[in-house]
Amino acid sequence: MAYSRHELRLPSTGAVSLALAACRAASSVTVTDLSDMLPHLRLNVGRNSALLQQGRLHVQALRWGQEGEADVQRLAPVQPPYDVIVGSDLIYYSYSPETPHSRLLLWTLRRLSGPHTTIYLSLSLHHNPEEVDQFLGWAAEWFWVLRLCKSIPEEWRVHDVLVARLRPRTRPVPRPAPPAAAEAEPEGGATVREAVP
Repeated sequence: MAYSRHELRLPSTGAVSLALAACRAASSVTVTDLSDMLPHLRLNVGRNSALLQQGRLHVQALRWGQEGEADVQRLAPVQPPYDVIVGSDLIYYSYSPETPHSRLLLWTLRRLSGPHTTIYLSLSLHHNPEEVDQFLGWAAEWFWVLRLCKSIPEEWRVHDVLVARLRPRTRPVPRPAPPAAAEAEPEGGATVREAVP
């Protein structure tokens, strides 16, 4: 990564966000989480301040979905679109009107990205692999989706974690109609496994 890049990290209380900021691969790293998690995140940042260049790491609250638009407007000092967005362990619940997390995440990724954004998501298959597939299927309408399996060195792979790279499409691709009850869904569900042009 070039130093001119601006990164955004979705829920960021863990070590990944601090490592991204410490490696100095970006000129600015914005780490986000829900407002009630910010004290924990700030504590982690404080404990690792010797590794972090002053002014490079920014801690911000971010709710997903349209209700988080005010949070998006307050992101500073760098406003969207971001060059790189990184997220991990983002999907746990099955989609329902009561738990629309996957749809809210997709809305937020669309809102924070631009034509040149690259998104890397580390998605746990341990909790809800069907929801991960469903989310990637929804994302394929707006993003080129690539599962990064072979490009991750064998010694770093975790069998129940999927790393996906998303890049915005120039225009959305309509989702195909669901298969008829008598038809079998293609192997792997709606997840896109295509090369990025």
